[in-house]
Amino acid sequence: MRHYLLTACLALASTSAFAADMIVAAPESAPMQSRSACSGHIEAYLGGAKTSGDIVGDSTFLSYGGTARANCNFHQRWNVQGDLFADGADDGDQSVSGYGGAAHLFWRDPSRFAVGIFGTIADSEFLTRDAGLYSFGPEVQFYLGNLTLYGQAEYGQQSFDDLPLDFDFWGVRGEVRYFVTENLRLDAELGYRDYEEFLFLSPPSLLSAALQANYRFDNSPVTVFGRYQYDHNENDFLETDSHKFVAGLRISFGSGTLLEEDRYGASMNTFRTNSVAF
Repeated sequence: MRHYLLTACLALASTSAFAADMIVAAPESAPMQSRSACSGHIEAYLGGAKTSGDIVGDSTFLSYGGTARANCNFHQRWNVQGDLFADGADDGDQSVSGYGGAAHLFWRDPSRFAVGIFGTIADSEFLTRDAGLYSFGPEVQFYLGNLTLYGQAEYGQQSFDDLPLDFDFWGVRGEVRYFVTENLRLDAELGYRDYEEFLFLSPPSLLSAALQANYRFDNSPVTVFGRYQYDHNENDFLETDSHKFVAGLRISFGSGTLLEEDRYGASMNTFRTNSVAF
């Protein structure tokens, strides 16, 4: 599986070769006093998800959630960003909910790259069980004209309230953002998370892939987006697949276009799974 993951990541990265053929001009640097020191957005989504597996069978869920992000620039190119997020799924008989937050500290040159660290903490409730998770790691973005390459690595721990065990995990995530215009952005994501076994027990490892399209109306803070995400979970006892389709609305502040938000605003994010609980 890791071999396929590496191959797919290299395929995504190779798309940068096309950047020179169609370049959307990056937003010009502006004096600090003329550009908002803080910017961000609030978004909400609604859609559906379907899961299938040898043990869990087939289930269809209503999916919903939202995110709030804010980024502030300080001391020239240093930035701090905070995220709050919530996700939920309901099939009429049972529901799963999750919520959490993240913090990012990074140095950014809007014409070249951004590099920093992040930490996240989350909690979820499902089948009368509570689960907690925290993770941290490095992240980097490269800006290549109308292309943004984004990579993260993480180490963390998952716990369950009815088990006296904590499961360590590591993960990687890559994202490619392609700006067709300053206000039309296409995203492709690929991620992997692996849990260490303890006494032959472990949450299932996760392979995740997603596609997203974002369109911001000109001279407006409003963005609409659509997203598809596929997750594959697997361990020695079960194997499940899930497909999630959602549509959403985002309201931004402190930025004029999607490209400006990407290079100057709250453009960092974290791993979000279809299962909510893992």
